[in-house]
Formats: sequence, C-alpha cells, structure tokens
Amino acid sequence: MSFVDFTIMVAGILVVLLIVGFVLAIRSRGSDLLRHGLAGTGIILSVQQTQEKVGSAPVAKVLLDVTPDLGPGFQAIARQVISPSNSYLFEPGRQVPVRYDQTNRSKIIVVTDK
Repeated sequence: MSFVDFTIMVAGILVVLLIVGFVLAIRSRGSDLLRHGLAGTGIILSVQQTQEKVGSAPVAKVLLDVTPDLGPGFQAIARQVISPSNSYLFEPGRQVPVRYDQTNRSKIIVVTDK
C-alpha cells in the first residue's frame, strides 16, 4: 500500500467517524430534551433547509415562536431532522409541541411521534 493510498484510507475513516459523531450528537441531544426538557408550544415561523442529512433525512433550521408552559415566551431555532413521514408538520404557521433546555433555550426540539 502506497503512502497516498494510506492517506486516502485514513481520510475516509475520519470522515465516517465525523458523520457518525454528528448523528449520535443529534440523537443524544434530542433524547435528553425529550426526557428532561421543559414543555411548551411553538409556532413555526420559517423552515430553512441545510446541506446536512441524518441518513437520508434532511436537517432543517426551524425558527419557532415559543410559548412555554411556565414563563415568558421566546424565539429559538431548532435544528431538526425532517423525515418524509413527518414533513407536513413543518409548515410556517403550524402549532407544534416543543421541549427545551431550561438553562439554554437555544437547545430546543419539535416533538414528533415519528
């Protein structure tokens, strides 16, 4: 195996590890918020596609106007995986359940059944 082949192989492995780490980070954050996050209701103001994907599902930036169950309202951007089966939930003007981190309101997810 030449040095160039070895370098390409190592670069490929690093790219795969970065992608796996990104997927695990999104899933971990989402499950933590589902278990421990505070509940609220969000109104979707806009949805902006990103170049990121988790598997084949795109990741979007969802701007929300949030009304918490307790406390004053706020706006936040959720980085949300949008699968084809739940894409209808992410339309501007739609009211959706959310969970967010009490100490860092920028950590927020839209709660979906799927």
